[in-house]
Amino acid sequence: MNVIEITGEPILHGGQEKFILNVIENIDYSGLSIDVLTPYICDNEGFRKLLISKGGNVYELGLEFKPGESRKLLLNPITQFLKEHHYDVVHIHSGSISVLAYTALAAKHASARKIIVHSHSTGISSIKHKVIRFIFGFLLKKCATDFLACSKQAGEMKYPRSIVKNDLKIIENGISIDEYKRNDEIRKSKRNELNIADDSYVIGHVGRFSQEKNHSFIVSLFGEIHEKIPISKLLLVGDGELLTDVKEEVKRKHLEDSVIFTGNVDNVPDYYQVMDIFVLPSLYEGFSFVTLEAQAAGLPCIISTGVPQTVVLGQNVDQISLEDINGWIERAIYYKDIEPVDNSTVIREKGYDIKQTAAKIKNLYEG
Repeated sequence: MNVIEITGEPILHGGQEKFILNVIENIDYSGLSIDVLTPYICDNEGFRKLLISKGGNVYELGLEFKPGESRKLLLNPITQFLKEHHYDVVHIHSGSISVLAYTALAAKHASARKIIVHSHSTGISSIKHKVIRFIFGFLLKKCATDFLACSKQAGEMKYPRSIVKNDLKIIENGISIDEYKRNDEIRKSKRNELNIADDSYVIGHVGRFSQEKNHSFIVSLFGEIHEKIPISKLLLVGDGELLTDVKEEVKRKHLEDSVIFTGNVDNVPDYYQVMDIFVLPSLYEGFSFVTLEAQAAGLPCIISTGVPQTVVLGQNVDQISLEDINGWIERAIYYKDIEPVDNSTVIREKGYDIKQTAAKIKNLYEG
């Protein structure tokens, strides 16, 4: 069975790519071959190397990525590609309704047996959004055979009500839980590498530097905490279009000596070991891989109400409104003296082990 995973965005280091990567690494390949297509570029060499090691290919169409503009231009190039390569299963991943719909139409033109659309994000509801969902809902119903989402909210934001009610399948964003377990040796080694003292209180975040991740809030929050806990450090893991803006904001607040920017990293689990607390003040999230990972690492977590509650699985997780900055400050200070906990059992019991997720995906492909 030939399967193609199609991303609606460039292949970088985000949660959507992480989901695909985790599945590729853990799925049972008997009777299966998997390729990946992006209409844009792949700028994640770890992703490419893993897929090649599994016998697959990463295809890049090299189109210019223009978020917010019409994605209808994807239709012809993707249709042509799929007709030339002949896949049994087309699995489309995106947070864009129009990408899901146009790519599903391309797959239908190419006579794919199974066409799966997979919503990976929520968003901010508006009149414009509702109109787009209504218009593309007809195309999705006509073309797709299966409708997936990483959470109920992610499904509700992208699909018509009838699909959510009758056809939506929630696929848990599983992780390799044991990779994130507390490891004091890695913690000490990584702190030494980053020049972080043993007694420093490290507030951490992992995420793309984009508007929805709300890094400005993180910097403001850290500024308040740093005044009260001078030995505190802020560790920001990731890259993105707003990185320069965030660095400038850190300079304006005279926090350069206490904020560490790592850029994109391949060994993300090691960086959770450095942290004492994890923060995620996102405006919205489809699921939030990083909150799950942080809980697997035993970290206290403070997350916004824009993060689906379904990701709150373990102990010491607070969900606080972005309007309550004092609440964030108080809880962040409180957690300074709280020891990490072992959340691995509850995460596994709730179905977020990647082995379980990969098995569900394979069953879907074969169905």
